[in-house]
Amino acid sequence: MLDRIAHWAQHDPDRMALVDPDNSLSYRQFHAAACALMRHLGQKNFRKAGIAVIKGDSIFDDWLLTIALRALGLETMCPASLADVRAMSMFKISAIVLGTETAASLRVPPEYFAVPKIVVPKSAFQADGSATDCQGASSSGGHLLVTTGTTGSPKAILYPEHNAELRDENRAVSFGFGRDTVYYASNFPLYTAVGFKNPSATWHRGGTVVLDDLSYDAPVKLPEGINSAVLIPARIGEFAGSRRVPDSLRRKATIRVSGGFLSASTWNGIKGAFGMPIEVYFASTEIIAMIMRSPVRSVEDLNWLRPEPGRIVEIVDDSGAICPPGVEGQLRVGLTAVDAQGYLGDEAATSRAFRDGYFYPGDIAVSRQDGRIRVLGRLNDVINVMGRKRASAPVEQAVLQVLSAEEVCAFSGPDRAGNDQIVIVCRRPQPLTPAERAAAEEVVRDFGPVRIVQMKEFPRRPGAMQKTDRIALRKLVFG
Repeated sequence: MLDRIAHWAQHDPDRMALVDPDNSLSYRQFHAAACALMRHLGQKNFRKAGIAVIKGDSIFDDWLLTIALRALGLETMCPASLADVRAMSMFKISAIVLGTETAASLRVPPEYFAVPKIVVPKSAFQADGSATDCQGASSSGGHLLVTTGTTGSPKAILYPEHNAELRDENRAVSFGFGRDTVYYASNFPLYTAVGFKNPSATWHRGGTVVLDDLSYDAPVKLPEGINSAVLIPARIGEFAGSRRVPDSLRRKATIRVSGGFLSASTWNGIKGAFGMPIEVYFASTEIIAMIMRSPVRSVEDLNWLRPEPGRIVEIVDDSGAICPPGVEGQLRVGLTAVDAQGYLGDEAATSRAFRDGYFYPGDIAVSRQDGRIRVLGRLNDVINVMGRKRASAPVEQAVLQVLSAEEVCAFSGPDRAGNDQIVIVCRRPQPLTPAERAAAEEVVRDFGPVRIVQMKEFPRRPGAMQKTDRIALRKLVFG
């Protein structure tokens, strides 16, 4: 990555590369700052191999630290907390690299007391005019992403430095990034796939990345001047009924939505507020580019996505045979040379998710005659009443349509008398009518007793993607 930044520092030095509320760096300044930081860290006494855990004071600082440490030959990791690292016991940590503010408040677990702690002062991020020499930059480093998607337990994916250019080009083509791109990276940290992959691909093409450090409960604001952004459904839903999209962005920026399903009610609430192209897409941490996408022109486009050109996306049954249109099965994605090929140090999880040149993300899906595919939900989410089992995803999708809800989760479990029941939990602000309740009950009528619970908000897992915490939600429902 540092070589690519050096390319743009030479060929378009004054073009803006990185912006956040407190800083702005041209490509010349970006390259100089990364080189200065590389020289600063290179003089520190720690092993220049293995994994460097980064906890800077901002996403801006995390990026500079990541680029500099990768250039030194390390594999970088920017976890949400050190507890995430602790869960990955196979990691051999060479150093923990901290910003000054983070270092003052961070509690280091006892097992990491012996690991070198490198506290980087603010002055180290400020390049002087001579700090442009990055001789000796290594191609042996990389960046680690941690995902829980396919199994629910943390798994590490290493994206190596040696094929970073090919990987970033693949991503840039998929997203249409170029030299004129001004990509709003929001507050997606580097432990998320979109937070790592999209800025890298933007810089690869010589574009501009705009960051912010909003807290997750602060309203999102799309900055003036951007022309590309990715938002999660919870974030884009904030624009329902509002006019907070700057006029300069209307019909000029492409807003993509990922990280969950965008409901019909949310779409109906926001489409007037945007007046710009909105695209939903399906992706995974393990796959570099988009897997499927759909520009949204109608409610149907929210659910039925087209596989990316050249990408093999199939639905198969338990024997591996391809399911015909209309038959539900397991989704699988053909792997390319730049995609992940397995999980670091986890052969069991690798053998389950990566098989015979395919990645199995653990989703139930169905296709139709025109080739579009609808992802119904997770394969492992099952409702079970008195031994009768059914995947919860199709049930949730059916109830979602009946109730026009923002989100639906279906669970099975005992009632107060100890009898099995199905509980349908829906998130929507308007009260349910008796007719709507009856229609929702009809979806699972053959399973016996049904209880419907309505909530205005669901508990969320901590982190940038704000996914529903199904474990916490279940506890609220069953006590």
